[in-house]
Amino acid sequence: MKTDHLLFGAAYYSEYLPYDRVEKDMEMMEKAGMNTIRIAESTWSTIEPKDGIFDFTHLDKMLEAAARHHISVIVGTPTYAIPAWLAKKYPDINEFNREFGLDYWSNCVNTWEDFPDIRGTINESLAAEFAKFQRLLVTRFLAWQAAIVSGYKRPDQFITQNFDYDWTDHSIGYQPEVNQYEAARCMTVAGCDIYHPSQSLLTGEEITFCGNISRSLKKDNYLVLETQAQGNIAWLPYPGQLRLQAYSHIANGSNSVMYWHWHSIHNAIESYWKGVLSHDFSENETYREAASIGADWKRIGTHLSNLQKKNRAAILLDNNSLTGLRLFPLKDLGNYSYNTVARWLGDALYHLNIEYDMISSAERDFSSYECLIVPALYSASEDLLTAISDYVKNGGHLITTFRSGFSDEQLKIYADTQPHILQECLGIHYDQYTYPVDVSVTLPDFMAHPSCSGHENAASDAGSSCSDESCTNSSKCLHWMDLVTCDTATPLFFYDHPVWKKYAAATVNQFGKGSALYLSSMFDGALLEKVLVHYFASLPETLLAHPECHFPLIIREGVNDFGKRVRFYFNYSGEKQTAICKGFSGTELLSGRKIMEQETFSLEPWGVVIVEEN
Repeated sequence: MKTDHLLFGAAYYSEYLPYDRVEKDMEMMEKAGMNTIRIAESTWSTIEPKDGIFDFTHLDKMLEAAARHHISVIVGTPTYAIPAWLAKKYPDINEFNREFGLDYWSNCVNTWEDFPDIRGTINESLAAEFAKFQRLLVTRFLAWQAAIVSGYKRPDQFITQNFDYDWTDHSIGYQPEVNQYEAARCMTVAGCDIYHPSQSLLTGEEITFCGNISRSLKKDNYLVLETQAQGNIAWLPYPGQLRLQAYSHIANGSNSVMYWHWHSIHNAIESYWKGVLSHDFSENETYREAASIGADWKRIGTHLSNLQKKNRAAILLDNNSLTGLRLFPLKDLGNYSYNTVARWLGDALYHLNIEYDMISSAERDFSSYECLIVPALYSASEDLLTAISDYVKNGGHLITTFRSGFSDEQLKIYADTQPHILQECLGIHYDQYTYPVDVSVTLPDFMAHPSCSGHENAASDAGSSCSDESCTNSSKCLHWMDLVTCDTATPLFFYDHPVWKKYAAATVNQFGKGSALYLSSMFDGALLEKVLVHYFASLPETLLAHPECHFPLIIREGVNDFGKRVRFYFNYSGEKQTAICKGFSGTELLSGRKIMEQETFSLEPWGVVIVEEN
């Protein structure tokens, strides 16, 4: 969905205010350049205090005030926080399910005692099927709501949903409880909530990984409907970080940045999840930095909205494999097993400034991508595995890991040579695996240092020595290890262990017109980056568009509505960085100054430079 301007604002609930200050808040938002608020989604008991009795006072007041201050409103459907009267009306959850037509299986479930308790079941296939059923309920529920809203909305209005992500104490990856690709079908535009560490821990990794998921849901621009302003106590941003984060979202393809939320709440569990304003409602450093973003976007927003991205690599995501590795987790990772592997690969690409898309495992045609990355595809149908194999045979390049091609859609383990169907494509086989204990890997000299600082050309410098003492070419193996034997594949390196040393820890295989890299175990992310640099350098056309740049200097790019390339340079560190404008001359949008091709320029700590080509 295209927008004629960038959406900038916050979630806003007049119901939460300790006193009436709606008009003052709207004035401050307008002054800060904010143009959008999101309201109402957690207020069912306020809008319908009794069954069939409606009170739209708060809703009308906010809509009228927003209109006076030229602020657009996203109205949420108030469904996730049910009122007390509804809980009393439907005390039996199964009766509630029947009322909404949610009886999925052929036998009516009158009480939970009639159906085996899925919790603690020893049949993981049954547990996985129930998890799939739960995801289907979400898809149907959102489609039901969207159909109702569609009957009332104007053609110029949109329907969205703020999907969130798997969570530790912040967003980390693909959501296990929703099939977002299916659930997003009824939406006009995909929306999301992205939260992440800040201060010295701010990396931009979550913004990129989670944002890429949202961009892939409709294969279009998306909306960031929630992200932190001050956020949790440990997230209070350094000066410049709010700005860095906002432009990082836009560079990734978002058409909005909206904060959770406008002001800090004065009671209950989210009291210290701070908004743009603190508890005293006065202007503060976060508000003033937000206002500078709003002023920028009034001036240059049309040059940044609706950015189109054409990426050469994609990561394949699969809900059922996520569920499978929650039920059969990797060592020490528990429920986060799948997303840990996916983030291991995605973060390495990000550090190397390789932009990538996400694609659903429901797809079968991967030919538009030069490289397909498949993390821990534990559960896969034979037709999906065949499609991946054919992709390589026809000239694609595959990167995949341990735990791929292991079980079918019902988590039943395939009974032939592992990895199922992919063994010829990968040129390997294995029949044993274990947890790594006192096992490490060491990179050979030809790939030990190519991505380190000072190695401008990965292909020509591979094997050269490195003066960086922090650079290492060895790492402990982590969480899992396949004991891989090469058939037609070439081993890249082996396990460092007196017993397991004959088994390959990483392999590469030429198959048909393409190639495949297999990672038999996890190891340090810095080593993974070196393995990827070596592999990409071997391809007919390397994916390393900016081999001279590495995290914390991050480069993103897209094409704007004027048909011009826009390149973002981000400094994710507290020290100055330098960059070179390669490929075109242009105008730096924030300052208005001209930048020539091959010109070197500096980025301040946590700084941003945006160049639009001439």
